[in-house]
Amino acid sequence: MLKQYLFNLFVSGSCALNTVLGGNPKEALSERSGRAARYHGSFWLASLINAIFFWEKNHCEASLQEEKTNQLWNWNK
Repeated sequence: MLKQYLFNLFVSGSCALNTVLGGNPKEALSERSGRAARYHGSFWLASLINAIFFWEKNHCEASLQEEKTNQLWNWNK
């Protein structure tokens, strides 16, 4: 329960930061960066976010996939 709560806080913070930077308030910063990296071939913020989440192969691209399926949280993890 606490893990889900902390995850929700982190996602809402990411959405808030994305909004402050002029992005869609329903989109996390990782999704926006992943989309920019897809469009431009490379994007410095996507590289930075992927480095922060080093245990995931490509965090920003995975965020886009999760957004498509609307599955932000996997209870089986």
